[in-house]
Amino acid sequence: KDSEERQGLERYLSCYPHIRTMMYVPLNSVIVVEVYHQCHDKDKPAPKTMTELYTSLVRTLLIRYLKDEEVMLETYEALQTYDKYEKFCQVCRIAYDGIANNQQIIFYKSNIPDGFETLDLMQKVHELYYVDKGDRVSYNFLHLTIQEYLAAVHLSMQPMDVQIQHFK
Repeated sequence: KDSEERQGLERYLSCYPHIRTMMYVPLNSVIVVEVYHQCHDKDKPAPKTMTELYTSLVRTLLIRYLKDEEVMLETYEALQTYDKYEKFCQVCRIAYDGIANNQQIIFYKSNIPDGFETLDLMQKVHELYYVDKGDRVSYNFLHLTIQEYLAAVHLSMQPMDVQIQHFK
């Protein structure tokens, strides 16, 4: 079975060279293989575009966060069932603000709203060499491309006039 799945992955990558070319970065390889594996296990078609790849990855991370393998996240609005849609929108807004503010990739408490949840889309880091009292906590996205994708999701959730204004 592993050999069959490996051959399927090789066929998939040969059909979608734009996805194959991103695999030179080890983390990207993990993302592609994990998403392909999830699709293969659920008899779903594997992503054909980068957007589909990141959509599948984010959905997989959210399902793991919710600890509910049965959840169907066909749209991000489905997170409302779990009272997590507003939290997801917060994460997307942070991603967007970071991209809009000169590619900010590290976010400190001053950038994060109270009651913030990472939804496993960001990681929380305790800085070791902070000289003031106590810990200094920062957050960052698992990968810049995930931050860019979530920033695009945030923009796509805005009214059309806001989207148009962004590109003027």
